Amino acid sequence: MRTSDEMIDRIYINQLTRNADYKMPVAHKHAYYEFYYVRSGEASLFSGRKVLNMKAGDFALIPPGVSHYAFYRSTCVRINIYFNFSDLCEDGIPFHTDFRESLDFSSGTITAAYRDELTGIFDRMITEGRLDDRYSLMITKLLLREMVLYIMRYSLSHAKDKDDDPQDVITSVVNYINENYAQPLDLNTLAKQAGLSPSYFSKKFKAKTGMGMKEYVTLTRLRKASTELLSTDHRISEVSSNCGFSDPNYFKDCFRRIYEMSPREYRKAHVPDAKLMESLEGIED
Repeated sequence: MRTSDEMIDRIYINQLTRNADYKMPVAHKHAYYEFYYVRSGEASLFSGRKVLNMKAGDFALIPPGVSHYAFYRSTCVRINIYFNFSDLCEDGIPFHTDFRESLDFSSGTITAAYRDELTGIFDRMITEGRLDDRYSLMITKLLLREMVLYIMRYSLSHAKDKDDDPQDVITSVVNYINENYAQPLDLNTLAKQAGLSPSYFSKKFKAKTGMGMKEYVTLTRLRKASTELLSTDHRISEVSSNCGFSDPNYFKDCFRRIYEMSPREYRKAHVPDAKLMESLEGIED
């Protein structure tokens, strides 16, 4: 899992086009807020145990520390804005009394009639980011607040979307995988969990998540392994077993393919504690 514990010192915005064949390899989280908006196309956003199927006009607000990743169902133009809570405050006081309760994970749709006005705000923020003169920071902060007010006024909340219903069988299986990743998980086991035939379950799972069942299980196990590597001094073989891999060598191959380094290299690159590093030096892979 890519993680940034460093705070940002300003508001950042970017707009990117992703094709359906693009795949974010691992989930990530960071120490600041992210506003995720679909300008055109379709995307699915995984955040914790929530799966959002998003199309033009849909948005999600992702709080600090919440793990998330996305995949794209078609060519998609998406906008990301990264900011701190302090960017919406003056002397520690929120600039508007109604928005603070919305700073947990939330999602919604911008009413179609007002999307052009909202994307106009985004375009102005992008322009200010490019100008980057002595006025840009203040103007960008004002535009962020204008964006928040537009969303509060013109959005429809996704309080209950049938695609995210806990009773949806694929969402249920995703939760089951997240909770039982250390156990043997195969197609027949998960299809039975969903109450579907293996072939139909396989098709439905890929349509919902954008990836095959086996691929999703492997990525879930690798995300859990990356956390265990950084939070414990367990041997590599122990991490492998704890996260559902029966073969440590297969675990290392999968880990390197996704993270572009071995589990040991990943641990050394991300663990700053010198004493822990010293204790790891004698552990054989």
